Amino acid sequence: MDTKPVTVGIIGLGEIGELHARVILGDRYRRPPEKRAKKMDLVGTGRRLARTLLGRGRPARPKEPDPGVEDIEIGAVSDLDERRLALVKENAGIRDGYTDYKKLLARSDIEAVLVDTPPASHPEITIAAACAGKHVFCEKPMAMSSADCEKMIEATQKAGVVLQIGYVLRASSERGRIRDAILSGQIGRPVFFQYIMSPRGGSPQRWVFDERLGGGPLWEYSHGLDFVRHIFGDPEVVFGIGGRYKPEKTSAVDTLAVCLSFASGDKVLFADSYALRGFGWDIRGCRPHRLQIDVMGPKGFIQFPDKDLSQKLTICTYEDSQDRVEKIPWKSTWGANGYKEELRQFADSVRSGKPPSVPGEEGLRTVQLLETVMHSMATGSVCRFADRLPSSGPLRRPQGLAHP
Repeated sequence: MDTKPVTVGIIGLGEIGELHARVILGDRYRRPPEKRAKKMDLVGTGRRLARTLLGRGRPARPKEPDPGVEDIEIGAVSDLDERRLALVKENAGIRDGYTDYKKLLARSDIEAVLVDTPPASHPEITIAAACAGKHVFCEKPMAMSSADCEKMIEATQKAGVVLQIGYVLRASSERGRIRDAILSGQIGRPVFFQYIMSPRGGSPQRWVFDERLGGGPLWEYSHGLDFVRHIFGDPEVVFGIGGRYKPEKTSAVDTLAVCLSFASGDKVLFADSYALRGFGWDIRGCRPHRLQIDVMGPKGFIQFPDKDLSQKLTICTYEDSQDRVEKIPWKSTWGANGYKEELRQFADSVRSGKPPSVPGEEGLRTVQLLETVMHSMATGSVCRFADRLPSSGPLRRPQGLAHP
């Protein structure tokens, strides 16, 4: 197998595109000085000050070397925003950048592309990349409709190129430990899985709240439902409720809850919101991403965060004499190694011809699940996933869900 790095082009240099550049380059990426937060976390600041005054401040940990993803090198980047394009080129030490992504696709040295643009543009760019003979890593959600997903799969299959979807939680070691504990029967089956990703005040990317361009938190954090599928497979029954608590600022549902029931007897409750009351559109304040996972089984339970709210994953197995408890460090919301690992997997697929870790068919199936949730919200009905609506046609936005 060829061991040369895969030369990629990054299309879209927003939050995830810039992150991919940093992950690939590691220590070679020049990090600009951090901007001072507009609002200070007074509670956190007070605690840090108290520790310092009492002599309890923790010594700084030495920074570990970060070689990045050595299987990949960045050949060029593209973004419509010239200022953002220039900034990433400078920080990444990349010579070539384009405001027209088609110029990037025309380069013979670019073997693959990372499509990191808003979801509504994924089909156009992916199909154009396939026609140019480029392998494609496409960020989630794959597209805004299953019909578009099918077109993307058809185009990449016809061109004989790899199509991998960026569901990073499948590559996260922390999430993998949850999946293993469930599938191995460590805590017994069936389980009740509660997954809450909230609350947050908003997103810096306003397209996220546009129904046509981003679809709201259901689509933006489709990571969660995809990870549930990664554990349990496709659900039998789907029921969704949701609303727009910021109707003057959103065209997509900004707050939701989804119930899923599986043939195995496992049950899942998933909830997310970008509309915490009292917070403005762009203000996160003292509350960043807040993740809560509770899994209850007949032989034990899984819990995150720990009972003292520390960033630890707890796996407890019931025993006769004394329960067996594991405490596993949790390094980040998305998984400390997830972004690197999924890009390594993509490079390996390009080089070896192996099927990608998250192929287009998996991205399609998750979008079909999102469409089923949307239909349930719109109709107020419980839906069987196997009987979902056909993929063709525009999404139906749930009506009458805005709250004053």
